[in-house]
Amino acid sequence: MRPVLVLSFLVSVLVKATGQYLVEFDLNQVVNDKVQVTIDPPEIDSDQIEFHMPKIVPGTYAVSDFGRIVSDFLVYSTSGDTLNAEKISSNRWKITNAKQIEKISYWIDDTFDKSSNYHDNFIFEPSGTSFEARRNVFVCNPFGMIGYLDGYKNVEFKLQIRHPKQIYGTTSLERIEQNEELDVFRSDNYHNLVDAPILYCRPDTVSRQIAGAEISVSVFSPTKKLVASEVMDNLEDLIHAQSEYLGGKLPVNRYAYLIYLMDFRSLSYSWGALEHSYSSLYTFPESNVNQLKQTIRDFAAHEFLHVLTPLY
Repeated sequence: MRPVLVLSFLVSVLVKATGQYLVEFDLNQVVNDKVQVTIDPPEIDSDQIEFHMPKIVPGTYAVSDFGRIVSDFLVYSTSGDTLNAEKISSNRWKITNAKQIEKISYWIDDTFDKSSNYHDNFIFEPSGTSFEARRNVFVCNPFGMIGYLDGYKNVEFKLQIRHPKQIYGTTSLERIEQNEELDVFRSDNYHNLVDAPILYCRPDTVSRQIAGAEISVSVFSPTKKLVASEVMDNLEDLIHAQSEYLGGKLPVNRYAYLIYLMDFRSLSYSWGALEHSYSSLYTFPESNVNQLKQTIRDFAAHEFLHVLTPLY
């Protein structure tokens, strides 16, 4: 079953401005593990432009080709008409009459579940996405969901996410607006946006000031074998030790550990983590608690030090 395109031109909570993107998706409206993404781009000064989805995620050393899981790609003009958009490669669309672009819309599949678009090239889970509406857990890696217009990566992004009331999103992104059903995040540019995964789940999040930085831990554990406070207690002395090794102060003012425990076999037949400048995302089997604690501690010791050698 293909998702039905539902596109609203109602006035957004955010106001479109020259020189910034407004990106929106709604986690209440997941269809067959797909989410609709809408993008209001900055003003375009050329008649033709390309829209790009990421091909490679730094740190994974693999070709992901996120454009292959995009469907129903449509571009709308200021009058509401569709503009010509031709897919010219796995991750690129050529758009004509680009000065008239008002909105770009497409559906994006998640990568934790098998899809005919993946074939044998499964995406390493910490660099992927998962939209599990039934369980109210969502792994939102922006590079697996959000594209950009060629030549317009170094402008501001605002990301607006609607979500069920009972879940909370943990990320290192700057949150500029929040209520029970809406988060609005801000990023200086595309690179910083996609360098910050977001984990939405029923709240199991702990934050502490450690060594001069705000440290957050968020855990999704299907059977509650592990909770965030246990992870934080297990990491605190490690974080202090890293601070001492780095001269007495952490080189960042915030950091988030995002942990997704799987009660299913991963499609990539692997587990592990992916580093980011202000966070790291972990996917492990939900196994013995003591084993999990030590595994997370071992990986966290490595991943945090990538703040010195970040992905970008």
